[in-house]
Amino acid sequence: MIEAMRRTKIVATLGPASQNLVAQLVEAGASVVRINCSHMSTDEVGVAVRSAREQSESVSILVDIQGPKLRLIDGIDATGDEVTLWQSGHGPGPSVGFDPHAIGVKAGERILVNDGRIELSALEVAPHRVRARVVRGGTAQGRRGVNLPDTDVKVEMYSAKDRADIAAAVDNGADWIALSFVQRAEDVLAARALVPPHIRLLSKIERPQALSVLDDICAVSDAVMAARGLLSYGSRGDTESLVTAAFTADALADLAGKVFGREAEWGVSATALDATREFVATYRDPAFL
Repeated sequence: MIEAMRRTKIVATLGPASQNLVAQLVEAGASVVRINCSHMSTDEVGVAVRSAREQSESVSILVDIQGPKLRLIDGIDATGDEVTLWQSGHGPGPSVGFDPHAIGVKAGERILVNDGRIELSALEVAPHRVRARVVRGGTAQGRRGVNLPDTDVKVEMYSAKDRADIAAAVDNGADWIALSFVQRAEDVLAARALVPPHIRLLSKIERPQALSVLDDICAVSDAVMAARGLLSYGSRGDTESLVTAAFTADALADLAGKVFGREAEWGVSATALDATREFVATYRDPAFL
């Protein structure tokens, strides 16, 4: 009944507390269950997909592969005027898990740490390091994310783990593969070569570089989603650009006849079932249809 009353589809992310609740999530209104590979081994991905399929034959299963991850290795203290970030193992300062020079960072480009709470501007880039001016200072622990919104990042799109996770997902009954860090249509085509024709690909639009080629990305994707990485657009209060980016993705997806979504998170106090029911109740309102 709920399904007939709404066009919006609910994607429920499975976690340790909800992996055995797939049937209940579907009953509560979820159309798709999402399995996040970032904190799972390949064997665990296969088990999770197989378990979800055994619990519900009708639910769509979306496997979200990890993709490239740019992170701090050590904590950072960026409370002064400048800070130097080193590739791990190559210098004495705070370290990152990549070579800033090799992946294409250039002077003048922004470096955002911990979801933009710390903002740096690259001053000098050399092999294994980048010296940066502190625009918005602060401290962050190791393993926090690093975002390079102005950089055309040169990085291997699909690691050995990603490829293994895709294979496990396909072998155990997944319907969709979600792709992070998509910057161009070629990134989607590279994934397309790894899956059989019946598997659908969802491109997560989280890189500003993707916005200028969104029509190309839509043409080779089965769905697109404005993901949280687009918040880097708003890191300096530029909310208008963020909203424009999301609506641009929505419009282009609509023109291409593709599914479009926006990524959201529920507060940690909400259970999976309560979150789903609340979301369904909201979108049953005719104002949203």
